[in-house]
Amino acid sequence: MNYRIKETTEVCEDRKLCAWLLLKLEDDDDQLFLIVKKVDSDIDVRLYYVEPGIEPGSREDMLQDGFEFLFEPFEAAPEKLDDLEFAREIFVNNENEEGEVEEVAFRAKRHGVLFGSISQGGTNAKEKYKTCIAEYQSLHDTENPEMMIYEFWTPNNEGCETLYFLRGSDLSVSEVDLMLN
Repeated sequence: MNYRIKETTEVCEDRKLCAWLLLKLEDDDDQLFLIVKKVDSDIDVRLYYVEPGIEPGSREDMLQDGFEFLFEPFEAAPEKLDDLEFAREIFVNNENEEGEVEEVAFRAKRHGVLFGSISQGGTNAKEKYKTCIAEYQSLHDTENPEMMIYEFWTPNNEGCETLYFLRGSDLSVSEVDLMLN
Protein backbone atom coordinates (compact mmCIF):
# COMPACT_ATOMS: atom_id res chain seq x y z
CA MET A 1 0.00 0.00 0.00
CA ASN A 2 1.15 3.50 -0.76
CA TYR A 3 0.12 6.56 1.21
CA ARG A 4 0.92 10.22 0.90
CA ILE A 5 1.82 12.01 4.11
CA LYS A 6 -0.78 14.66 4.86
CA GLU A 7 0.74 16.15 8.02
CA THR A 8 3.76 15.60 10.26
CA THR A 9 3.89 16.22 13.98
CA GLU A 10 6.93 15.79 16.18
CA VAL A 11 6.47 15.13 19.90
CA CYS A 12 9.33 15.42 22.36
CA GLU A 13 8.67 14.03 25.84
CA ASP A 14 9.42 16.66 28.51
CA ARG A 15 12.14 14.65 30.25
CA LYS A 16 13.67 13.54 26.93
CA LEU A 17 12.75 9.89 27.63
CA CYS A 18 11.44 9.40 24.10
CA ALA A 19 10.17 11.13 20.99
CA TRP A 20 7.46 10.38 18.46
CA LEU A 21 7.00 11.27 14.84
CA LEU A 22 3.32 11.19 13.92
CA LEU A 23 2.65 11.02 10.21
CA LYS A 24 -0.99 11.57 9.30
CA LEU A 25 -1.63 9.66 6.08
CA GLU A 26 -4.00 10.49 3.26
CA ASP A 27 -6.66 7.80 2.94
CA ASP A 28 -10.17 7.95 1.50
CA ASP A 29 -11.66 5.49 3.99
CA ASP A 30 -9.87 5.83 7.34
CA GLN A 31 -7.96 8.35 9.42
CA LEU A 32 -4.52 6.70 9.53
CA PHE A 33 -1.30 7.53 11.36
CA LEU A 34 2.13 6.02 10.91
CA ILE A 35 3.80 6.62 14.27
CA VAL A 36 7.51 6.20 14.90
CA LYS A 37 8.63 6.13 18.54
CA LYS A 38 12.28 6.49 19.48
CA VAL A 39 13.62 5.51 22.90
CA ASP A 40 17.40 5.82 23.06
CA SER A 41 18.51 3.92 19.93
CA ASP A 42 15.37 1.72 19.74
CA ILE A 43 12.76 2.52 17.14
CA ASP A 44 9.16 1.24 17.12
CA VAL A 45 6.89 1.74 14.13
CA ARG A 46 3.13 1.35 14.37
CA LEU A 47 0.22 1.91 12.06
CA TYR A 48 -2.79 3.34 13.88
CA TYR A 49 -6.30 4.24 12.81
CA VAL A 50 -8.88 6.45 14.51
CA GLU A 51 -11.29 4.09 16.25
CA PRO A 52 -14.53 4.07 14.18
CA GLY A 53 -17.33 5.93 15.92
CA ILE A 54 -14.96 7.96 18.14
CA GLU A 55 -14.14 11.05 16.14
CA PRO A 56 -11.31 13.27 17.42
CA GLY A 57 -12.52 16.09 19.64
CA SER A 58 -12.03 17.90 22.91
CA ARG A 59 -12.45 16.25 26.31
CA GLU A 60 -15.83 17.97 26.55
CA ASP A 61 -16.82 16.47 23.18
CA MET A 62 -15.73 13.00 24.36
CA LEU A 63 -17.83 13.25 27.53
CA GLN A 64 -20.86 14.64 25.68
CA ASP A 65 -20.63 11.80 23.14
CA GLY A 66 -20.63 9.15 25.90
CA PHE A 67 -16.95 8.18 25.96
CA GLU A 68 -16.40 8.49 29.73
CA PHE A 69 -14.64 5.11 29.63
CA LEU A 70 -11.52 6.92 28.36
CA PHE A 71 -11.11 8.43 31.83
CA GLU A 72 -10.81 7.13 35.36
CA PRO A 73 -14.27 6.91 36.98
CA PHE A 74 -15.63 10.13 38.48
CA GLU A 75 -18.85 11.06 40.23
CA ALA A 76 -19.06 14.59 38.90
CA ALA A 77 -16.96 16.10 36.15
CA PRO A 78 -14.32 18.39 37.66
CA GLU A 79 -14.43 22.11 37.05
CA LYS A 80 -11.41 21.75 34.75
CA LEU A 81 -11.79 18.74 32.45
CA ASP A 82 -8.00 18.62 32.06
CA ASP A 83 -7.91 17.32 35.65
CA LEU A 84 -9.51 14.04 34.51
CA GLU A 85 -6.97 11.22 34.32
CA PHE A 86 -7.01 8.71 31.48
CA ALA A 87 -8.28 5.27 32.42
CA ARG A 88 -5.69 2.64 33.33
CA GLU A 89 -7.81 -0.01 31.60
CA ILE A 90 -10.08 0.48 28.63
CA PHE A 91 -12.55 -2.10 27.34
CA VAL A 92 -13.68 -1.96 23.72
CA ASN A 93 -15.89 -4.17 21.60
CA ASN A 94 -13.94 -5.86 18.85
CA GLU A 95 -15.22 -7.96 15.94
CA ASN A 96 -13.24 -11.20 15.58
CA GLU A 97 -12.54 -13.12 12.37
CA GLU A 98 -15.85 -15.01 12.68
CA GLY A 99 -17.76 -11.73 12.83
CA GLU A 100 -18.59 -12.13 16.53
CA VAL A 101 -18.27 -9.14 18.83
CA GLU A 102 -16.10 -9.65 21.88
CA GLU A 103 -14.93 -7.31 24.62
CA VAL A 104 -11.18 -6.68 24.57
CA ALA A 105 -9.29 -5.16 27.51
CA PHE A 106 -6.38 -2.77 27.05
CA ARG A 107 -4.08 -1.86 29.94
CA ALA A 108 -1.93 1.27 30.15
CA LYS A 109 1.75 0.61 29.63
CA ARG A 110 4.00 0.80 32.71
CA HIS A 111 5.38 4.26 31.99
CA GLY A 112 1.90 5.79 32.24
CA VAL A 113 0.91 9.04 30.57
CA LEU A 114 3.83 10.95 29.05
CA PHE A 115 3.78 14.72 28.62
CA GLY A 116 5.66 16.74 26.08
CA SER A 117 5.47 19.40 23.43
CA ILE A 118 4.67 19.14 19.78
CA SER A 119 5.63 21.04 16.71
CA GLN A 120 3.47 20.57 13.67
CA GLY A 121 5.19 20.74 10.33
CA GLY A 122 8.59 19.60 11.61
CA THR A 123 11.32 20.78 13.92
CA ASN A 124 11.45 24.25 12.37
CA ALA A 125 7.87 25.04 13.39
CA LYS A 126 7.60 28.26 15.33
CA GLU A 127 4.74 27.29 17.66
CA LYS A 128 5.01 24.52 20.24
CA TYR A 129 1.95 23.01 21.90
CA LYS A 130 1.58 21.01 25.10
CA THR A 131 0.62 17.39 24.55
CA CYS A 132 0.26 14.04 26.27
CA ILE A 133 0.29 10.47 25.06
CA ALA A 134 -1.10 7.42 26.85
CA GLU A 135 -0.16 4.05 25.37
CA TYR A 136 -2.01 0.79 25.97
CA GLN A 137 -1.47 -2.88 25.18
CA SER A 138 -4.21 -5.48 24.72
CA LEU A 139 -4.54 -8.16 27.37
CA HIS A 140 -5.97 -10.49 24.70
CA ASP A 141 -4.80 -11.87 21.40
CA THR A 142 -6.42 -9.45 18.97
CA GLU A 143 -5.79 -8.10 15.50
CA ASN A 144 -4.85 -4.58 16.60
CA PRO A 145 -3.28 -4.96 20.05
CA GLU A 146 -1.95 -1.40 20.42
CA MET A 147 -3.95 1.61 21.55
CA MET A 148 -2.99 5.23 22.02
CA ILE A 149 -4.68 8.33 23.30
CA TYR A 150 -2.97 11.35 21.80
CA GLU A 151 -4.03 14.76 23.03
CA PHE A 152 -2.84 18.27 22.37
CA TRP A 153 -3.80 21.55 23.94
CA THR A 154 -4.94 24.88 22.55
CA PRO A 155 -2.25 27.34 21.42
CA ASN A 156 -2.48 29.13 24.79
CA ASN A 157 -2.07 25.71 26.53
CA GLU A 158 -5.21 26.32 28.59
CA GLY A 159 -7.11 23.16 27.72
CA CYS A 160 -7.51 20.19 25.44
CA GLU A 161 -7.97 21.13 21.82
CA THR A 162 -8.13 17.66 20.31
CA LEU A 163 -7.99 14.11 21.63
CA TYR A 164 -7.41 11.17 19.28
CA PHE A 165 -8.36 7.61 20.28
CA LEU A 166 -6.20 5.33 18.11
CA ARG A 167 -5.94 1.56 17.58
CA GLY A 168 -3.26 -0.25 15.64
CA SER A 169 -0.40 -2.68 15.48
CA ASP A 170 3.37 -2.91 15.24
CA LEU A 171 5.14 -2.81 11.93
CA SER A 172 8.63 -4.04 11.29
CA VAL A 173 10.98 -1.25 10.26
CA SER A 174 11.66 -3.32 7.13
CA GLU A 175 7.94 -3.06 6.20
CA VAL A 176 8.13 0.72 5.85
CA ASP A 177 9.62 2.60 2.92
CA LEU A 178 9.44 6.36 2.97
CA MET A 179 9.95 8.11 -0.29
CA LEU A 180 10.55 11.79 0.15
CA ASN A 181 10.04 14.16 -2.73
